[in-house]
Formats: sequence, C-alpha cells, structure tokens
Amino acid sequence: AAWGEALLRTIPAECAVLAASGVSMTARGVEAYGLDRELEAKANLKYDSLLEAELRRWIGTCVGCELPSTGFQPLLQSGVLLCELMNALVPGAVSRIKKSEARFHQIDNIHAFLEAARHCGLCASDLFEVADLVNA
Repeated sequence: AAWGEALLRTIPAECAVLAASGVSMTARGVEAYGLDRELEAKANLKYDSLLEAELRRWIGTCVGCELPSTGFQPLLQSGVLLCELMNALVPGAVSRIKKSEARFHQIDNIHAFLEAARHCGLCASDLFEVADLVNA
C-alpha cells in the first residue's frame, strides 16, 4: 500500500516546463485562469520530485528497465508501465496489456491495473480513479 500512496502523490502535477514558462495549462491543453490556475499552482507546490525519482528507480528495478529521467507522467498515463509493474509484483495479475496509443486502450490498461490492485487486496480508498490519471 505504501508504493500505491507514493505513486498517487506523483500523479497530480507534472507541469514543470509550463510552470517555468509562466503559462498554466488545463488537462485539455487550454490555458488555465482563475481557480483552475490556483488549483494547479497548489498541486505543483505539493509535487515531490525526489519522491518521483525514487519511484522511477523502484518501478524500473521491478520491471527490469531504466526509466527516463523526464516524462514520468506520460509513462503512467498509458497504463502500460502500471500493468508491467503489477505483473512484476504479481505474475499474471494483468492478462493483457494494450500497447496502442489509442486513449481508450490506455484507459483499459489503467482500469486493468486498478482491478488487479483491488484483487491483490488494496482498498479502493487507497487507489486513484482512472480519470485522476487520464486527466492529470
């Protein structure tokens, strides 16, 4: 459950490049204003880049490959890495991983990861929702 909680803390905010440029963007790629911009700024303050680096190393060790030092959120959003991680932890937990870039396949992968996590005993309250990752 600790790795799940740590993973959840890395997902909400990966807008470092945009934040550095001073432009705030919503999940749809539209510039954010008002409350959206304030909420994004608050989430960015909570983002723990050291925790991300630790998770990246741990996940890479589990799945047997070195993950790139940038672009962690897109790796998670495809769901492929999450499914590979689950299968490394519990062989056969996710029976089919869809490596297509189609959004609905990515959503299927995330859903398969979450179902496997529930099946392994993680409480629903310890997990994120598919939309939390897809729209992050």
